Amino acid sequence: MTHRAERALSSIETAATWSDGLRLPPCEATGSSSLLSACARIDFHLLRSLITIRQVLALVAWEPVGRARGSQLRGPCPVHRSGDGSRVFSVHLEKNIYRCFKCGSQGNQLDLHVALTRLPLREAALDLCRRLAIEPPTLPQQRN
Repeated sequence: MTHRAERALSSIETAATWSDGLRLPPCEATGSSSLLSACARIDFHLLRSLITIRQVLALVAWEPVGRARGSQLRGPCPVHRSGDGSRVFSVHLEKNIYRCFKCGSQGNQLDLHVALTRLPLREAALDLCRRLAIEPPTLPQQRN
């Protein structure tokens, strides 16, 4: 590895250290344990089972408008920031899905965090884990 590559890897690892000490397992190929390790693959299926859409909405202090219909809530869209009295955003807490009938944004809890932060999926998942103090679940490393 060149000196330039080592210096870049070191700065990435330093920037990737979380204040609460959560880190991904080290990468066997590079020895890196940074959050940006190319070897560490996030288990998105397991992550969706660990995080609820209610937790994602709590991060943006979203409040429903009107009464709930079972586990379905309506309110202003946090993605396009509609007005306070608006009810264009629908969220189903048991199914962990959402939809905005105005801007068209829809999906699960990870999709919502991606739409809110405008980060790519992997980085948004890592950001969400950091904010909720959850260890990012990883898939087993593949052996070649």
